[in-house]
Amino acid sequence: MIPEKKHQYYTSKIAYLAEINHTVLHDQNPLSLLMGACLRGYDGISFRMPDGKYICNGTVVIPEEIPATKEVLLKICRRYLYAPYLRGGRSPYGIDPFNLIQLVFRNFNIFLPWMPEEMMRQGEIIDFIDFAQPGDVAFFQDEEGKINHCGIVTGPRECLHTAAFTRIDKLDHHGIYCSQRRRYTHRLRIIKRIADFK
Repeated sequence: MIPEKKHQYYTSKIAYLAEINHTVLHDQNPLSLLMGACLRGYDGISFRMPDGKYICNGTVVIPEEIPATKEVLLKICRRYLYAPYLRGGRSPYGIDPFNLIQLVFRNFNIFLPWMPEEMMRQGEIIDFIDFAQPGDVAFFQDEEGKINHCGIVTGPRECLHTAAFTRIDKLDHHGIYCSQRRRYTHRLRIIKRIADFK
């Protein structure tokens, strides 16, 4: 049987750290956390870890309390701008495109699978690029038709994605066009609406 204290740790209110890097305290001992860190049992100033209560006076996102609007979505997306690419990375110090999507949507209590093909099965298909809205997810394929990249639509014909680093590039029915390289870098496969941001 799980002790009550541990049960509360696993089931209580959750917040996510919204600062790039923030120091929290436990018995006056500092611990550095990165943006996206899960703060379980958050009560407005403290949260619980298996070894006890920590104090956090930084900016957090509480999924139940933030509106699912395009404005909030874009603010969260922009916090990851210029984060370097790192396969399997899940922080502003290194992230990959699929984890970027997961971390952004998690702030709205939308939990997506990491595997590209499974993630692509979520939501509804957007038939035309001109119908895409901020928050829609674009999936890209390699020459063999395998999903190898994804990004979040952030505006008319633009997409936030992680290549060498997290950036916003032009998007059209062919794919992502990099103005610096003057060429397409990713071939568009499909755009899906996983959530409807107002």
